[in-house]
Amino acid sequence: MIRLLWRFGLLVLAAILFAWMADRPGSLTLRWLDREIETSLVVALAGVLLLMAALWFLWTLLSRLWRSPRTAREYWRFRKSRKGYESLSRGIVAAGAGDSAGASKHAGIAASSLTGEPLVNVLAAQAAQLRGDRNEVRRIFADMAKSPATEALGLRGLFAEARQAGDMTAAMAHAERALKLNPRLAWASTAMLQLQSGRKDWQAAANSLAQQARSGLLKDGESAPKQAAMLAAHALSLEDSDRSAAIDAALKAHKLDPSLVPAALVAARLHISGGSARKAAKVLRATWALSPHPDIAAVFGHQSPGGGPEARFEKVRDLVTEKPGVEGDIALAKAAVAAKRWDVARNALSSYIRERPQER
Repeated sequence: MIRLLWRFGLLVLAAILFAWMADRPGSLTLRWLDREIETSLVVALAGVLLLMAALWFLWTLLSRLWRSPRTAREYWRFRKSRKGYESLSRGIVAAGAGDSAGASKHAGIAASSLTGEPLVNVLAAQAAQLRGDRNEVRRIFADMAKSPATEALGLRGLFAEARQAGDMTAAMAHAERALKLNPRLAWASTAMLQLQSGRKDWQAAANSLAQQARSGLLKDGESAPKQAAMLAAHALSLEDSDRSAAIDAALKAHKLDPSLVPAALVAARLHISGGSARKAAKVLRATWALSPHPDIAAVFGHQSPGGGPEARFEKVRDLVTEKPGVEGDIALAKAAVAAKRWDVARNALSSYIRERPQER
C-alpha cells in the first residue's frame, strides 16, 4: 500500500512538473559534430526520462538474467528440502506406528534430501530398531556421537544398546563420556549411579550424588541423605579391611545425616576399638536423639570394654532417658534383664504388656 502511494505521488509530481514547463515554453539546441538538433524543453525532458526508464529496464533484465542460475538452484534446493522434511515427518509417524518398511523408505528419502539434519539419523536409527538390525543401530548412533550437534543423543543410544546387550563396561563408558559433555544430563547421571551401586562401588556412587547436587539434578535436602547412605555402605564394606578409610567414610555419612543408624554404628564401633569411647558416645547420642534404635543402645552399653552387665545397664539407662519411648524402654528392659534388675525390666515393659504386646 505504501509503495502504491509512493508511485502515485511520483506521477502527480511529474504531471505538475510537465504542466509547469508547458506554461513556460522554451527550446533546447544540441550541436554535435556537424549536426544541430533543436527541440522544446518539455520534449527534451520527456526524452531524458524515457532514456532513464529504458536504462533501468535494461539493468533489471540483465540482473535477473545474471541471477537466474542461482535462483533456479535455490528453487530446486527448496523443493528438495521440502520433500525431505515431508518424508522425515511421514517417517517419524511410520516409526511411531511400528511400520518398519515405511520408516525405512522415508528415512532413505530424507537422508538423500536433507544433508546434516540430525533428525534424519534419529529416524534411521528408529527404522533399524524396528527391523531388528542392531549393528546398523549401533553404527548410526556411533556416527551421531562423532558430531558435536548430536553427540549427546548418540551417546544415549549407544548406552541403551550396550546395556541391552549386557555390556555394562561399555554402557558406563558411554554414560561417563556423556556426563563430561554435559553434567546436567539426568539419564547419564542416573545410569552411572545405578551401575556404580550394582557394582557396590559406594564411594563412586556417593560422588555421583554429590555431582547431581552440584548440577541441580537433586533438590535441596535430597542429596545429603542419599550420599550418607552410600558412604555408610562404603564404611561397612571397609570396616574389617581398612579401618581408617571406614571411619572416615562413616563420620562423613554421620555428618551428612546424623539420623542414619548404620553410619553411627560403624563410627562408634571403630571409635570404641580405637580406644575413643567418648567419641563413640557422642556419635551414638546424636543418632539416638533423632532415630532411637535398639542397636544404638546395645553398642552404647558396650562402649567400655570389660564392663559387666551392671555397668552396661547404667549406660543404657543414661542413654534412654534422653529420648524416652518404646525403643528406649525395650533397650532398658534388655539391659535390666542382663543385669538381673527384674523390677526395672518389669516397669519398663508394663505399659506395653497391658496392651497388645509386640512380638519383641
